[in-house]
Amino acid sequence: MNVQKTPVKNQYNETSTNFDLMEIQEPVRWMGPFLNYSGFAGEMLNFLIPLLGRANVGATQLNPAYYSKNYHREMPCDLRCEVDQLLARYDELSGGISITHGSGDIVLGMPDDSEFRVLRTMFETDRIAPLWVELIKSVDEVWVPSKFNVETFHRSGVPLEKLKVVPGAVDPVMFDPNRTEPLKLPNPASYNFLSIFEWQERKAWDVLLGAYLREFTIDDDVCLWLRCSEAAHIVSRLGNEAASPKEQVKAFAREQGLSISRLPRIEVLSDPLPLTSMPSLYRAMDCLVGISRGEGWGRPQHEAMLMELPVIASNWSGNTEFMSQTNSLLVDCEIIPVQQVENEMAFMASHYWAQPSEEQTREYMRGLFNDPSQGRQLGQVSRREMQEHFNPESVSHIVMERLHNAQDRVRTRRMIPGWSQPSVPRVRWEGSFLDYGSLSHVNRNLVEALQSKHSEDFEWSLNQSAIQGAINTPDTLRDWESRMSADIESINTDVTVRHGWPPSWIRPVTGGKFVTIQPWEFGFLPESWVKGLEQVDEAWVPSSYVKSAYEASGVPADKVVVIPNGIDETKFYPEAPPLPLKTNKRFKFLFVGGTIGRKGADVLLNAFAQTFSEEDDLCLVIKDFGGKSFYNGQTMKQTIQELQSRPNAPEILYLDDELSSEEMIGLYTACDCLVHPYRGEGFGLPVLEAMACGLPVICTGGGATDDFATDAFAYRLKSEAFEFGDQVNGEPLVHQGWLLEPSFSDLKKRLRWVFGHQDEARRMGLKASGHAHECWSWKAAAKKVEIRLKYLAEQARRERLEKKQSIEPEKNRQAISVQALVAAIGIYEQDESPIKYVINAVDWSLYLQPDDPQALQYHAWLNVQAERWEAARASFDRLFELGQPQLEDLLPAAMCEYKAGNSPRAIEHWRRVLVLDPDNEPARNNLLSLGEPVAEPSRFLEKIQRAAAVF
Repeated sequence: MNVQKTPVKNQYNETSTNFDLMEIQEPVRWMGPFLNYSGFAGEMLNFLIPLLGRANVGATQLNPAYYSKNYHREMPCDLRCEVDQLLARYDELSGGISITHGSGDIVLGMPDDSEFRVLRTMFETDRIAPLWVELIKSVDEVWVPSKFNVETFHRSGVPLEKLKVVPGAVDPVMFDPNRTEPLKLPNPASYNFLSIFEWQERKAWDVLLGAYLREFTIDDDVCLWLRCSEAAHIVSRLGNEAASPKEQVKAFAREQGLSISRLPRIEVLSDPLPLTSMPSLYRAMDCLVGISRGEGWGRPQHEAMLMELPVIASNWSGNTEFMSQTNSLLVDCEIIPVQQVENEMAFMASHYWAQPSEEQTREYMRGLFNDPSQGRQLGQVSRREMQEHFNPESVSHIVMERLHNAQDRVRTRRMIPGWSQPSVPRVRWEGSFLDYGSLSHVNRNLVEALQSKHSEDFEWSLNQSAIQGAINTPDTLRDWESRMSADIESINTDVTVRHGWPPSWIRPVTGGKFVTIQPWEFGFLPESWVKGLEQVDEAWVPSSYVKSAYEASGVPADKVVVIPNGIDETKFYPEAPPLPLKTNKRFKFLFVGGTIGRKGADVLLNAFAQTFSEEDDLCLVIKDFGGKSFYNGQTMKQTIQELQSRPNAPEILYLDDELSSEEMIGLYTACDCLVHPYRGEGFGLPVLEAMACGLPVICTGGGATDDFATDAFAYRLKSEAFEFGDQVNGEPLVHQGWLLEPSFSDLKKRLRWVFGHQDEARRMGLKASGHAHECWSWKAAAKKVEIRLKYLAEQARRERLEKKQSIEPEKNRQAISVQALVAAIGIYEQDESPIKYVINAVDWSLYLQPDDPQALQYHAWLNVQAERWEAARASFDRLFELGQPQLEDLLPAAMCEYKAGNSPRAIEHWRRVLVLDPDNEPARNNLLSLGEPVAEPSRFLEKIQRAAAVF
């Protein structure tokens, strides 16, 4: 790649590079999938190469599954030398600036010791996923290629000050039509359209094919060349798994009602092209058609414009950063909801994207076909503009400006006492805080108790989770909204505590130890939880009951810690002012919780209706939760209304309005006994809160409330466990899940007894209140949290220090090689991805450690499975050079040689097999089939010898 660089003496001599003369002396580690045929790879290279000699930069391939050995090998010699220099330099760097290049979740691969984090990314629709927003909180800057993405990312919740426009770059020397010979195409037409894409709905292949197939016929001397891989996604849409891309095009034409015999020519170029051949491909074409439903940048459009091709593209999204009505043919679009998205893009289902006009696409294609000179003139304008504004050197000025800013920020931070290693542990608490749900209630109370007593013991960062989407914060929680960390720069966080729903098992990018708080009510855990918990250092659960469920599901016991919920003893007490209730009945039972099966509301309603009547001086107060949100459509509101209307039914007062915390406390003290015959709970906080307010409680025994509602302080119901199946909401469980069924007869008996012994029950309630205040406050729970946080923070710091002291370039290279091999094995075992991705990962492992026997063996076996005989032969040969061949390797190696036409070498391997295993039938049979003499198997010789001995 011929790119001008600011000269530095001996800049290409690795042993004598003078880093003191560089503009950016702080380490810059750039990570991403830059060694493959993707647009990300080309963009990353064009960022990196101009930095050589100007910045202390190294680079690495972040995802080994997307490493392409062929792409790496086919690079021009000087470019490969520069790339290998970047790869070698990466292993020598630590700390400083880290830049990760790819999708939003790629920040998870950033080194823990990064002092300034940058994400280079883009997205093609009108917004980004909430998970991306959450992850992006931990980076300092987000480099997006266009103002379009500044708007879409900011609209999704990314702070505007993080977003910086760094456009894409393409080398105008490599992509120069005057220095490039056209690629030799098989039978080119007089006019040749090119389109480069993957078969994805976003790429609007259906609009492209519809426009071309309707506008042209077999009578037109025209051809549409499709530069794409095999049609994996179009297959699923048209329902023909075995068809080739050309047959898929015919299937689409039939679906559209077009005559197959009259279709214009379409040719498919599916084989990978070396980087150096891409300019020749463009040079052989007359026009690029790059319409789509959304682009992050549009690299093929950019490259084609540099090659003086006219480009037809959508007038929406990232490509409009460099495309305009004066340099391109932009197609009008209608903005529509995302439809028919592929499974892996399901998170885009609520997004919007563009629907390019098929009619205008046809008009542009016909116009260029009729008057090619119009396109050539437009192409000349395009190249001038691309060459002036979007070449690597001009873009590198923007990159250098950002790196100077990052370097200044790093050095300023180091001057702040305690920045890199503060004197107190850094704690990041993630989850919901800004609503009245139970998770938010727990987060607020635990954090409040910790900060009120231990504000000087920890450095805090509170983060409202973006995964739940936008939050309309109630006025009463505005003070908590102001306590949320708006711009997170939690470098070297010691402990991250995450408590939210749905659960997220992704390790935080801010480093340190990772803790989750995740209750569970259904016995055995979901399979996905058990796998996710492998990423977690500690799992905090609210009760011994949940801890036992975790352990029974296979989670190591030493990883699971009970951190109970609690009560605020200054607010929950028997003398708290009661809430006025619309009933004249003297005695009031109370139920608090969602009226769903798991909470046992149906059991209570039936028992109450069978035990009492309208004549009894009592009322059942039901405070329902979640009917308008997470339990929408699941509550028993209609059943309760029907029961209320029955003749002679006991009185029921149903409340489903939102109550403040003060009103909830008043509700407890306005009633006389809490009843909670649950089937499944993670803790049962209403039971504890009622006890703290002096109410006697009737609750299920044998479950989560047993920790605090023992027989000494509560009226426990008999219960029996029952299995209900191996799924919850479609989520497979480790084994059959279970719940508890409270005794119906016992419940009726307890209800009648408490109503008939009110004084005795009241004494039990006051006794329970003292117990709750003494042992089960939020302060008591916070004390346990404090112990865990300090222990985990000390571990995190010790490990960070040990890692820093042990960093050696060669060991680091070995470690990355091992990680790549482990990744390959993981991809293979999932059995969901094509084998090429497994081979790619092993290729990367072997690039880092060429003589690793395990990687060589695995590489050879994989290539045998893929029937890539030459690649397998090369790995087996090197494996045998390094050590004594093993039987398990000789047989597949012989097959490789035979398939490659090297029978003498195959015979040699099979004979070596028989030396190790004289009775090996495959080796014997193969040799005999080739007419080779083979000795009798040893088992036959033994029989002959035994017979001879008898005679």
